[in-house]
Amino acid sequence: MKDTHSYSLLGITLVLLALFAPAPAQTGAAEKAETLDTETLKRGIANLQAHADSRETRITELTNDIMTLDGRIETRVDKIVETLKGITDSDQSGTNVARTKADIIEGLKRSIEYYDTKRRGLKSETMKRAPKMTRDDLFSDIGVFDERIEKRIGQILELANSLHTHEDIDKWKYTYDDSWIGDGYSRTRNPEYYHNRKQTQGTEQTKGQLVEELNGSIDRIDSRNRDIRETLKKEITPQYREMLDTELEKNEGTIAARRSQIADLTLSKQGYAEPMGRTQMSRVEDLIEDMTKDLRRDFNALFENYAELNQERAGLKTIREQLTKYQGMLKEK
Repeated sequence: MKDTHSYSLLGITLVLLALFAPAPAQTGAAEKAETLDTETLKRGIANLQAHADSRETRITELTNDIMTLDGRIETRVDKIVETLKGITDSDQSGTNVARTKADIIEGLKRSIEYYDTKRRGLKSETMKRAPKMTRDDLFSDIGVFDERIEKRIGQILELANSLHTHEDIDKWKYTYDDSWIGDGYSRTRNPEYYHNRKQTQGTEQTKGQLVEELNGSIDRIDSRNRDIRETLKKEITPQYREMLDTELEKNEGTIAARRSQIADLTLSKQGYAEPMGRTQMSRVEDLIEDMTKDLRRDFNALFENYAELNQERAGLKTIREQLTKYQGMLKEK
């Protein structure tokens, strides 16, 4: 379920570094601030503040762009899921609807893996003594990725629960011929029985795989919880203990949600859905293909902006640290 989206931002990055990075002389001065006079410190503070203001402006612009892209992405994904939930295959469409639902489920899984990769990178950064970004930014972003992952899981389950389920349909159709040439009852194959059987096989495979993946999620979270409990037995800082307690509580809630999702997958039955003819389904496929192209473009743009945003936030953190040091030295003058 891996999906990578990498685009070069070298040109933009070089420009941003040239425009907003503190000059080498200022960095060196921060290290030797003890030797600077009051006026030099004031000029350094003013210069650093100007750089910080520029970075904050760019961060606001990038954040707004990301929110706009994210809104478009969520609207399109919601539309695709809602459209597919309400339709089902007919004799004319064969298995086109079921196949399209399965394709979208796989796409949603890939997006979860991509979000999870980003989340794990952020989580690893929070464990560092001196992370590149502020811990508030890191934990805020982790929360956003968690929300998106849970939403995608919910959408996958909605699509899975809209797939064909077993129906009690007679395998044979019986007709009675009482004409003078008839000889009583005759038996013919019931096409609805074979259609439902074919659809149900695909449903069982899809749901079985999802149950397996949800159980795998429970196992991974259980393993993490065991590690947390072992760490809590040790001498650790109050802040770290609080963070682990919060994670443990959240993980227990996620495990409960996963078990509920497994039960729902196992017991749910398909509700009413509109059967699609061949021409109708062709139009739906064209619509989804167009929306998927738009989604891919916006998804790539969002993470390009997100990479740049993190660069800006890391740079701003460095500038603020230098600024704090300068201001402290000035107070001692």
